[in-house]
Amino acid sequence: MSFQAEKALVRAHYDALAKATPETVAGILAERTSDDWHWRGMHPFYEHHGAKAVADSFWVPFLTAMTDLSITLRATSPLNHEGAGSIQGNCAAMTTI
Repeated sequence: MSFQAEKALVRAHYDALAKATPETVAGILAERTSDDWHWRGMHPFYEHHGAKAVADSFWVPFLTAMTDLSITLRATSPLNHEGAGSIQGNCAAMTTI
């Protein structure tokens, strides 16, 4: 299994978030999440339901505060050098320029 379709979906999501502004982020999230999306954030953001609530509570303040933000997706191999499985997963990195 190569999961190419799934990888493309994740890349498209991060590409869209990388282009988001405080004015567009709620719409971008709404296009890519279900209406009953349950977002579990860390303190002090906690839990929110739906794209607008997540955008209003986290993304709008974050994008407003962090100008010149760069969001990148860094993929790591799920296998170590011996071929045995090791969970490293994918990581999204957000940095300011």
